[in-house]
Amino acid sequence: MSDYIIYTDTSKTDHAGTRERVFVKLIGDKDSTSLLELLRQNGNDFDTGKSSDFYFMRLPDVGELQKVEVTISQEYIYNGSNDAWLPNRIRVLKLAGNQVVGRWQAPCGKWIGDSRKPEDDEQLIRELQAMAEHVLV
Repeated sequence: MSDYIIYTDTSKTDHAGTRERVFVKLIGDKDSTSLLELLRQNGNDFDTGKSSDFYFMRLPDVGELQKVEVTISQEYIYNGSNDAWLPNRIRVLKLAGNQVVGRWQAPCGKWIGDSRKPEDDEQLIRELQAMAEHVLV
């Protein structure tokens, strides 16, 4: 079992934020997590230009992170508006006690769930490739 901190970084592009519920799944070389909801802490965690962090304890140790699957709910998109999300990246830290034992980032830069952006193909799920960052000891 491992603890993780997941950081989201929403683009500063106009209307990049979302009111939708956001979920991630961590996929590693050993295991993967279930779909994890990034629960809003103050209501504006996914606003344009906002960075937020989310703590998860006692999840499966996924090993070396390979991918981060990101999805948003469809509650607002299909209720007459288009509330897509444009994350710059997702960062993930794996903790053992108080020590960081793994650090990755998964760049995105594409809209999730935006029918106005045909080049981003309206996907509600994005599978992001994770890249290891150096861990300073």
